[in-house]
Amino acid sequence: MTPTQPALPRPRASRRPRGGGVAALLVATVAAAWATPARPQSAASDEASPAWVRTLAAPRPPVLSGEAGRWFPWDNQFGRVRGTFERGGIGKADAEAWDRQLRAIADFLKSAPVLASPTPAGFYPEMTGHIGVLEAGGFDARPKQAPLVGGVTLYAWPPRDVRVDAQGRPKLAAGAHNVSFRLELNYVYPPRGGAWMADAQGEFGPLETQGEFKGFPLVGNSLVLTRDGRLPFAPVTQERALQAFIAWHEKHTASVEAEVAARRRKAYEEFVSPEGRAKRQAAIEAEAKGVHPTMAEQARRRAEAIDRRREQDLLAEANKGPSPAMQALAEAKGRLQSMSAAERAAPAWWLPTRGQKVLELVPQATPGARPLVAFDPTFFDPKQPRATLRVALVRELHNIADCAQRDVAACAIYLQLLQQTDWRAFADRFLK
Repeated sequence: MTPTQPALPRPRASRRPRGGGVAALLVATVAAAWATPARPQSAASDEASPAWVRTLAAPRPPVLSGEAGRWFPWDNQFGRVRGTFERGGIGKADAEAWDRQLRAIADFLKSAPVLASPTPAGFYPEMTGHIGVLEAGGFDARPKQAPLVGGVTLYAWPPRDVRVDAQGRPKLAAGAHNVSFRLELNYVYPPRGGAWMADAQGEFGPLETQGEFKGFPLVGNSLVLTRDGRLPFAPVTQERALQAFIAWHEKHTASVEAEVAARRRKAYEEFVSPEGRAKRQAAIEAEAKGVHPTMAEQARRRAEAIDRRREQDLLAEANKGPSPAMQALAEAKGRLQSMSAAERAAPAWWLPTRGQKVLELVPQATPGARPLVAFDPTFFDPKQPRATLRVALVRELHNIADCAQRDVAACAIYLQLLQQTDWRAFADRFLK
């Protein structure tokens, strides 16, 4: 969660995208004014973008070889996910409307010069589509009311992975696999933070942003596209964050530490009790008798010194004050109690301290901090058709940038597609 990024993972390989899909985690950028659809602003700690972000704008012509390819036929998986249809209450009309949208989006992407040729040079492109229902923000408990989700995936197959049959139709060779370019639609990946960042309303967490590309934010390694600049997240207030912190630590910290403190006190009391002292003295005398008579007194003094140190250590443990976690719990309670109504309603930001502090909640816009946000239940309008598109994500761009730099032809093609596509025109045409 710091500007310094870990080593970039290698792209995941797959032969076909999985149908449906379960919404995982997305962390998004946050607007300075939540009520207005202004361009999102990053936290101060996000000003230095990781190296892969700069790669997105750098020309990287693919290194291609082999004969001119041809397009695989469009493959929409919606006809093979009957279980998703039943669980999500997706009717024929919804499925057909979704397929029309996916086909229109696929045609839009094909207008990019890298894909525009009827016979692409050196690779065989394939586009597939899929459909599912949103499983975030409570929709997982009511899938028949959830917005539809899905996407268009592009595979740029090298000639070595393709066989052309007698009718001129391309088919994948056995065992073929490849990285992909994934455009996901209506997926929302709610942010997730520390163990305490959850309450009856759901999970929340800090935003992770990496900069922007063509005027759109890069969030959680994805390009996040919306038409009006509004993202599917709402700020978490100081009050909510503190209450969640207090509730978690009262359950998981206070009770455990009370038990530990009781055990420490009991250990000391048993050690200094008459029975304990008698047992200790007997052990000291036994040690003295177990050596040569000329060494008995020296052994006794050594055993007594060890015994005194043990008593001092047990007393120190019994009198040990509250742990940093318990101190943070008391601090959170005091802070919440002293807050005004305006302070309680202010956005909560999280400042990672690498273990130096337990209570890492700070005021808005603190340098190095990130805002805490949760899924915004009002982002999807229930009055709109379930197939209405509100947000699109170009996923895992850090992987594409990484393997494009290593001259992986497919990734260089995907990078060109990213660069050549008019994403503002895409948002204006397809997103509501």
